[in-house]
Amino acid sequence: MEVLVQYHARPSGGDLRNLGQLTRSVIQETLHEAGAPEKSETSILYVDDNEMRGLNATYRGLDEPTDVLAFAMRDADIGDMPVSEGEGSDPGIGGEGLELLGDIIISLPTAARQADEREYSFRTETAVLLVHGVLHLLGHDHVVQSGRSGTREKAKAMIEVEKRCLDRLREKMII
Repeated sequence: MEVLVQYHARPSGGDLRNLGQLTRSVIQETLHEAGAPEKSETSILYVDDNEMRGLNATYRGLDEPTDVLAFAMRDADIGDMPVSEGEGSDPGIGGEGLELLGDIIISLPTAARQADEREYSFRTETAVLLVHGVLHLLGHDHVVQSGRSGTREKAKAMIEVEKRCLDRLREKMII
């Protein structure tokens, strides 16, 4: 499993090593708990609110920062994920035979504000956002759309998986 972590912003206190370790642990445990393939790749980008606002405006039409965005590399089922084939594939995208899950972008200032509001540690709030993003990459959704059958059930299923993943992280003392 490959987890690529990039920083366009620094966490309060600037401890990138701990944030990188947390990121990899949360992604690994979430993918395991959600039943995702072991040979997969995802990338995480940590940004500030200005960059997140621009991304949110571009991709969702909302001119405001948000906490997390997820860009899946497949349509609906885990089995539909693109696979990097090695020779002839883009050398900057994954290793040979890795299933490309997609990209998660998290605003560090928004995560810090939400942690304060929810009386969580920054570490816990970041883990919550990572789990949420990974589940979106795997096809889960929490938005209930009127007139679309099954969306309420899908939203409930995402919440249940999210809770299971966070419980696993607490049991393993990751958060």
